Order: sequence, then C-alpha cells, then structure tokens
Amino acid sequence: MINQSYYNELPIGRLSNAGVAMQRCVPVRGKMIVLIGALIYAYIYMLRIQPGAMLTELMEAYHLSVTELAQIVTVYLPIYLLLQLPAGILLDHYGCKKILIMSLCCCILGVTILNRGERTVFLLLGRIFIGMGSAAVFLAVLKLVSKNMNQRYFP
Repeated sequence: MINQSYYNELPIGRLSNAGVAMQRCVPVRGKMIVLIGALIYAYIYMLRIQPGAMLTELMEAYHLSVTELAQIVTVYLPIYLLLQLPAGILLDHYGCKKILIMSLCCCILGVTILNRGERTVFLLLGRIFIGMGSAAVFLAVLKLVSKNMNQRYFP
C-alpha cells in the first residue's frame, strides 16, 4: 500500500512516477476546460457574424428595408458593449461555469426568438438576447485560461 501523504509532501522537483502521472492529469484537464470555453466562444462568434453572411436572404425572407436590416445587425453591439462591465463583476462573483451556462441559455433564447419571429420587433429582440448572452463569454474564456493553463501560455 502506497502512502499518499508521502507524495503530497514531496516538492515538485522530486516527484516519483505516481506523482508525474498525477501532474500530467492537471494540464490535460485544464486544456479540456479551455477547449470547451473556446468552443462556446466560437459558437458566440458565429452568432455575432451570422446576419452579415446572409443579408440578402434576411431582406427577402422578412421583407426588410435596408434601414431595418441595419438596425437588426447593429443592435447587438451596444448591448454587448454596455454589459461588459456588469459581466465581469458577475463573473468574479458567480464563477465561470455558472456565467457560461447562463450566457449560453440567453443566446439560445435569442436564437429561438430569431427563428420563430416573423416581425422586425422579434428579430431585434432576438439580437438583443444574443448580445446579452455573449457579453460575458470572452471574459469567461480569458478567466478559464488564466486559471487552468500554465502561466507561460497566458502571460
């Protein structure tokens, strides 16, 4: 039977084989956490650029004027900007996991409203929810990287 308390007391430079195996698990776990955060950010990024990729399709499907389409595309940005500071405060208070889940739920609600909406008001409301949900994601991913990765990856 191996005494686990012995390995806990060893300095980092003198780890045995069991200690090296335990040391390797932490970076893999950290990389997986950061990978999940990066995938969430990639999803949010696609939601951000989505209307720009299908301008003509949106205009034809919803019978929008250029002004209405510009409002739908740009309503995201002020919401995203105004919620950066509160998102950082909430992130420090509640942690990355809860904030990322709430952000994803908010974005999914926004996408659902966008898909079900038939009028311009619903399109605007959907983009507002997407902006609210995506405000904290980049900050949360940065916090995940700083906590779970080695300092040489995040100076």
